[in-house]
This record gives sequence, C-alpha cells and structure tokens, in this order.
Amino acid sequence: MSLAGKLDFLIRPFTGRPRFSDWEKFIDYLRSLILDRSYDLVVFDTIANLWPVKDENDAAAVQAALMPLHQVVSEKTGMQLVHHTRKSDGGEATASRGSGALMAFVDTIVEFRRFAPTERDNKKRIITGYGRHEETPSEVVVELTDEGYVSCGGDRESIAVQDVTAGIVGILPTKAPGYTTEQLMDMWPGDASPRRATFLAALRGGVESGAWNREGEGKKGSPYTYWMSPFRVI
Repeated sequence: MSLAGKLDFLIRPFTGRPRFSDWEKFIDYLRSLILDRSYDLVVFDTIANLWPVKDENDAAAVQAALMPLHQVVSEKTGMQLVHHTRKSDGGEATASRGSGALMAFVDTIVEFRRFAPTERDNKKRIITGYGRHEETPSEVVVELTDEGYVSCGGDRESIAVQDVTAGIVGILPTKAPGYTTEQLMDMWPGDASPRRATFLAALRGGVESGAWNREGEGKKGSPYTYWMSPFRVI
C-alpha cells in the first residue's frame, strides 16, 4: 500500500523540548494548515518527541499538553498519537509509557506487539484495540509482506491454532496407531512447543475437519492417538 494525495511532513519542528507557549503556537499553525489543505489525518510520531511534557508520569502536565489538540480534530480530520510502550508492557490498555491521562484522552487505543517475542524473524504482529465504538476489533494479527502489512484473518489464538495445525501435518504418520499428544509435543521442532491448550485445539479441529484420524478414549491407559487421513482436507 502506498500513500498518495495531500501528504506533507513537518520534520522535527522543535530543536529541543518546547515551552508550553511554543507548543500552543505549533498547534495553531497545524490548525491553519488543516483549514487550508483539508487533511484527513494528522499523525504525531512520536508525541513524546513533540509535546512540552518533561515528566510523562505527571498526569496534570500530560492533560494540559493534550487539551490544545482538540483544535486539530474535527468531523473531517482525525488524529493519531504514536507513543512508546513501557519496558514492562502492560495489559488492558495500560501498555503505554507514563501517565494514564494519555489513554483517557483518546477515543481508540491501539497496541502493537510481536506475535512471537522469542522468534526474531517472525513477521507477524498483534494489534490490540480498545475503543468507544463497537466496530473496534479487540485483536487482529497482521503479517509484514512485500506489499506491507496484511491481515492474517483472525486473532492471536486462532492464528496460533492455524500454525500448530500446519506443523502437526508435517509430523503425523499416515497410518495407525499414530502418536499421542505428548509424543507430538515432544517431537515439535524448535526450542519450545506451543501451549498445550493451543495444541489440543488444533488436534480437535483436525479431527472435526477430517484432516486426521483419532483413536482411544482420551484417558489414562487409553490416550488419544492421531494419524493422517488419506482423504484429508486442511
């Protein structure tokens, strides 16, 4: 995907941390540009490199710096504030660094994380959304391709199940008695096998779709065993 149309950049408008009065003048300047050029979206990347806030944990200072930004947003113009996550991360819309006043200011929170943090070459990413609008998706997995980021078609767990399903296909034998869940997990390539719950969901889905067969009662002395179906559909 490429960006086209009215696209302008303001590169490093401040040489240092601006005073609050300079910040307000900058916002006024942005407003004049918006009125003149009718932008659809204004992006602050990153907001921490632009606003006059010296202590990001100071809720009053953060809120004071954000209030002038109301001049930027209108029915025709949206605004995106890019911010850093804290080193320790965080759940339930608390991943951003500093005061929670920033998260309280926006309509929609979007958090961007690695799909598999231990796999440096994995190009999948998780986008988590929190918003006031019902259409805001709670979680989407995307993958970086030569054409940019594309949706993988599901949330983290469903994509993980898809990946495990593909891996199981490469391990299962083509005839009975097959392998148990524990044997499959022990044979899993790499340093760590997937979560057991994900593994069980993939195995159950494969049986339901007819991708592989299952025997046993699923209990001690008669565990489930799996092997590929000759008429499988993945």
